[in-house]
This record gives sequence, C-alpha cells and structure tokens, in this order.
Amino acid sequence: MEELNTNLTVQQTAAPESPLPQKPPVPLRDRVLAFALLALGYLVCRFQIHDWPLLGLVYGLIFYGLTAWHFRGRAGRRAWGVWAVGLLFLLAHLLTDNGPVRFFARWLALLLWGYGVYCAGGNSAEDRLGDMFAAEFFKANVLMPFSKLGAFFTAAFSGGRRSWLKTALLLLLGLGLALVPVLLVVNLLQYDAAFSKLLEDIFSENLPQAVFDRLLYLLLAVAMAAFLMSCLCGSREHRMGRVLDRESVAAFRIRRRFLPLIVSTAMLLPLLLLYGLFFFSQWPLYTSAFTGALPRGYTYADYAREGFFQLCAVCAINGLLYLFVSLFTKKGQGEGVRKALLTVLCLCSLVLAATAFSKMVLYVRTYGLTPKIGRS
Repeated sequence: MEELNTNLTVQQTAAPESPLPQKPPVPLRDRVLAFALLALGYLVCRFQIHDWPLLGLVYGLIFYGLTAWHFRGRAGRRAWGVWAVGLLFLLAHLLTDNGPVRFFARWLALLLWGYGVYCAGGNSAEDRLGDMFAAEFFKANVLMPFSKLGAFFTAAFSGGRRSWLKTALLLLLGLGLALVPVLLVVNLLQYDAAFSKLLEDIFSENLPQAVFDRLLYLLLAVAMAAFLMSCLCGSREHRMGRVLDRESVAAFRIRRRFLPLIVSTAMLLPLLLLYGLFFFSQWPLYTSAFTGALPRGYTYADYAREGFFQLCAVCAINGLLYLFVSLFTKKGQGEGVRKALLTVLCLCSLVLAATAFSKMVLYVRTYGLTPKIGRS
C-alpha cells in the first residue's frame, strides 16, 4: 500500500501542468478605436466647445463616424434611425447661437448615441419602441458605461509584437503621474530666490501651469475614452443582457403602483379647483392675448412679460404631477375617475401654455424680435 501511494505521488508530481488559458488577442480595430477616442477626448478638453461652438458639430460627426466604423455596418435600422435623430440635434450648432439650446442639443445627441449603441449590439428586447424603452434607455446611458471599463486599457496597453508601444505608454503614464508631486515640490521650493531665479532662466513663467493643464486634459481624455469604449464593447458583448430584463421590468411595474386612488384624487381636486378660480378671476386679463386687445394700464412689454415665466413653471409642475399620478397610482375600481381628472389637468395646462405663448406672440407682432438690453 505504501509503494502504491508512493507511485501515485510520483506520477502526480511528474504530470505536466495544464497550461493557463491565454487571453485572445485584442483586435487591431479595437486598438485603433481606443487611441482615436483618446485623441478625440483630448481635443474636446483642449479646444472646448464654448470657445468654438462649431466644434461641437465637428466632434459629433467624428464621434458618430467612429461608432459606425466600429460596428462595420452591422447596426440595424433602429440604431441608424436613433443616430440620425442625434445628428439632427447636433445641427443646432448651425441653426442657433443660443448657448443653452446648444448645450441641451449636445446632451440629447450623446444620450441618443448611447441608446443607438445599445441597439446596434443586438441588446434590445423589442423591434420597435415599446414598454422596454425607458429601462433600455437607462441601461444604455447609465449602466453600460460601467459594464467594461477595462476595455480601453486592454486595447491600449495590449502586448504582443507591439510591446514597445506598451512600454512607451506606460513610461508616459509614469511621467504624467510624477508631474503632480514635481509641480507641488517646485512651488514649495520657490521660496529660495536662487532656485527661483534658476527656474525662471530655464523655463518660462507659464510652463508649470501649461504642463498641469495638459496633464489634466490627458487624464480627462483617458476617463472619457474609457467610458465610451465601455459602451461600445459592453454592447457588443451583451454585458447588460440580464439586467433590467423584461421579467424584472414587468415585476417593477406592478410594485411601483403603491398609491391608492383616493390619495391621487385628493391630490388633484384642490389643484383643479384652484385653476377654476384662477381662470374665473383672470379671464378678461389673461385672454386679451387671444383677442389682441391690450388691458388698461398695461404696455405691450409689461403685459407680455407679466406671468409668462410663472405660467411656464406651473405647466412644468402639472407635467410632473401628471407623471407621478399616472405611474404610481394603483389600477382598479375608479380608474375612470383618475383618467378624467388627469384629462382636466392636461386641458388646464394647455390653456395656460397657450395663454403664455399668445402673450409673447402679441409682443412680437408689436415690437418685433428685439435684442435683450442689460440694465446699466
């Protein structure tokens, strides 16, 4: 028995170890995409859009072009349609000089890009927009950027025959990390006049700040490229397939309706009665915009501005209340009452919005499109 155990031990010792599984090589397309996203991110940080507004359109076209090249024409019609709408929003850089409009247009284009990437990878559970749209839109723009954050670093620092590139990038990374303590120490040692004079002779006064700015741009570009690469590779590998699937979303729709109907009714009735009193008391004044007759004691400028922004804020509150009641009220007996109250709320919002819009139209017809003049 001892000899048998000894032989088994010798055989186990002499048995060759199984080779470790090797990771598949990173495709050249992913490497090119990683460095292209890094360069684009650096340009976005270095040449910012608020200084050159048309760069927003240029950056968007390059970004969408890289995405189409990444999927090599395998994206479906739904993805191409979403990207086309995103590009239409980017055209706001050509159609208006309004800063907030351009800002929101860029963000909408980015969100639509994320949803298009999600659909291009074959992750959508629906052929058309349906009940899963909100959940998939959330996954595409909130969860997918974190699904595979290491994809950029794997593609950029992959070894093989290009080990020299890996070494150079790691060297640059080390030098970049060393710049932070070096700049801090230089600022601290500048108390010495001789050392400070030596630095002024060697470097210009703005060099430390310029180096720090470029380093910050590079770090932000790396973070941007990592998030974008995570969206592209995570969609391609179906990383979010089991998160917020159809079953979990259907279960959530049942659990979210926790509000009893009587509570929703009690929320809506006082507000609707308040609107009734408001329309009754202000009817001659707030309908003058529709007839074109100016109330006594008002100029066109005062009349157009009075209450305009307040009415817009009230419409926004009504919209939020409509969504809250629609999404969280339990279904069952008395469903018609809830729908009737929500319908009346929508009608009130439409009247308020039309009144605000008509007041502005009355002003434009009288004075035209006048520029805003600041107070001295």
